[in-house]
This record gives sequence, structure tokens and C-alpha cells, in this order.
Amino acid sequence: MKIESSSLTLSSAHAALVRRQPGSGDLKQLDRSRIGAIALDHVATPFSYRNADNQTMDSVAESGMYLTEKGLAGLIQQIDISV
Repeated sequence: MKIESSSLTLSSAHAALVRRQPGSGDLKQLDRSRIGAIALDHVATPFSYRNADNQTMDSVAESGMYLTEKGLAGLIQQIDISV
């Protein structure tokens, strides 16, 4: 998430983040997702999603991880979507 306004507070920026619900595609506000910590480190994980004609649809650029409030690990990915 890129924050362009210095008037945003940490709590308002946190409330603006969303995560996709696994298996449904629905978005849920991050502050309601029980996320305890998000790692700032990330690694390049280049991967392309392709259609039946072998055209690139979306690309994964980088991946990182987060921990839930119960200590479970999850995956964060930067996905560049083709339009």
C-alpha cells in the first residue's frame, strides 16, 4: 500500500488495508482479520499466471509473511494484474 498523504494516521492506514478471504475472493478489512504482525522483509518470487493461449494474465512480483494473533503464519504477495 502506498500512502501519499501525511495526514493519514497509522490507525486509519491500518483500517484501509484489506485481505482476500481464502477460497472466496471476498475482501476483509485487515483490522478485523486478527493479523498480529506483518514482516517488512520480502523476497522476489517471480511467477506468471497464464491463460490457455499462454498469455500472461497476472504476475507475482514479491512475497512476504504475516503472523496472526494466534501465532499462525500467512503469505503476502504483490500481484501485478494485467488489464
